[in-house]
Amino acid sequence: VALSKTPIIATKSEGPREILTHMEDALLIDINSSEQLADSIIYLNKNKNIGTKLAESAFLRVAENYDIKVAAENLKKIIKKINQNVI
Repeated sequence: VALSKTPIIATKSEGPREILTHMEDALLIDINSSEQLADSIIYLNKNKNIGTKLAESAFLRVAENYDIKVAAENLKKIIKKINQNVI
């Protein structure tokens, strides 16, 4: 999987809220808020250092938690735990 170090602007819907943290690795905005989207784009354009920090943090989070090898290893651990409880 190719990863990009681009700042994320996402809505506060269920999926993004579960994996992203506002001002830590993304900017989270209200659903259907074009004004917040525009403000967030302007904010990131004016504050490039914050955009870089958000992008780097998101990149590391994905690499550490959602990489296919990490996901496969986590799945193996879950299956092993289930098998131990069944037997």
